[in-house]
Amino acid sequence: MIIGCANCIKKFNIDEKLIPKNGRLLQCSSCNHKWHYRIPEKENIINDNVIFSAKNKQIKNNDVKEILINPSLIETAINKPIKKLKTKKKELDKEKKNIKNKNSLVNTLNALLVLVISFIAVILILDTFKNNFANYFPILIPLLDNLYEIFFDIKFFIKDLIS
Repeated sequence: MIIGCANCIKKFNIDEKLIPKNGRLLQCSSCNHKWHYRIPEKENIINDNVIFSAKNKQIKNNDVKEILINPSLIETAINKPIKKLKTKKKELDKEKKNIKNKNSLVNTLNALLVLVISFIAVILILDTFKNNFANYFPILIPLLDNLYEIFFDIKFFIKDLIS
C-alpha cells in the first residue's frame, strides 16, 4: 500500500497488515510530519493522496465520482500539487540567488565605506597632530601637503568635466 505524506507529499510503501482497522499514527521520515491514518473502506477506492488533494481544492466534490470511474484522474490529481511545489521551489531558489547577490554587493559597498571612513579618520588625526608627529616623522608635513594638492586637483578635474 502506498501512503503519501500530507505535508511534503512524499510517498511511502507500507504493508497493509501493519495498520489496524481503527488506524495508526504515522510519521514522515522526510519532514517528521505526524498524522493519523486509517485504511480506506473497500467501497472507497480513493487513496489518501486524492483525499488530501480534495482538501486542498485540487479536486471538487463532483469530481470524486469521475475519479472512481476513471482511475487515471487519480494520478493527475496527485501530480498537480507536486508540479506546483517544484515550480515554487525553483522560484524560491531564484529569489535566494538574487538575495545572495544583493547581500554580496551590500557587503562590498559596506567594506568600501568603512575603508573610506577609516582613511579620512587617519588623515584627520595626522593633520590634527602633524606638528607633534613631525618631530618623529619629518616627512609627514610634505606628504600631507601633497595629499591635499591631490584632492584639489581631483576637485578641479570634476569641475572641468561638469562644465
